[in-house]
Amino acid sequence: MSATVNEIRQDAIKLLAQVAGTGTQLYSEDKMLVQIRQAFKMLFKKAFWPQYRQRYTVALDGTNGTMTTTTDIADWSDVYKVFAAGTNRPINPLPDNINPNVLTSGAVRYWEADNTTTGKPFKVWPRTATGSLDIIGRVHPGESDTIFNADLTIKLDRDLMACAAALEYATDDGDNAMAVAKLQSKFDDLYKLCKPARVVMATPNAPDIPDMWYQTN
Repeated sequence: MSATVNEIRQDAIKLLAQVAGTGTQLYSEDKMLVQIRQAFKMLFKKAFWPQYRQRYTVALDGTNGTMTTTTDIADWSDVYKVFAAGTNRPINPLPDNINPNVLTSGAVRYWEADNTTTGKPFKVWPRTATGSLDIIGRVHPGESDTIFNADLTIKLDRDLMACAAALEYATDDGDNAMAVAKLQSKFDDLYKLCKPARVVMATPNAPDIPDMWYQTN
């Protein structure tokens, strides 16, 4: 269930009170806001949460292997899937055993991390490939104080966020190892319940894949 930053902050303070020792009796709301921001950043990077994914269709420049328009995807590590536009043909990251300099012509084969330009997290090989790509990536809601404030709604499980924030606070506080251990255990259990499921569907080219949705552990 989603919740605002302020609601998560109050939940985290209550949670800390339940496991508190001498080092976690007084809570700074400003410090807690920082810990919530850090907890969210950690969870955001930990999985490709569906509620934070966005889709883009971008054209390639045909010269430098770059896209002609920008996206809100901040970093190459936030790229979830890349396809040749309008198809199910995946474009995979460049493998270490491929020398991209031998890819001098033809359709897009691979993409490679490139954070030179904001909103253009990768380039493609061969560089001269033309056409368009369909991209899925995770997009952070914004880290600035004007965006990440008490009123921002966090689209992650409320209990998971509160526990993560309390764990960040207790770990930073450093005076109560038992509190940290309890919160770590609780966080691990909540994350297992809340993490995005891996979904696979059968295709005509892969009849051995089960024809149902399933979740991995």
